[in-house]
Amino acid sequence: MPALGIGVLWTLFVLTLHTVWSISVPITLFEALTPRRETLL
Repeated sequence: MPALGIGVLWTLFVLTLHTVWSISVPITLFEALTPRRETLL
């Protein structure tokens, strides 16, 4: 994307990083802050 002054590879890297971060951080925080449930089999 030379017209915008940024490279295609950098754009893909940032978008991928943002996607992974936006999905994994809330899940990790939720898992860390909720008490564990014991399953009875």
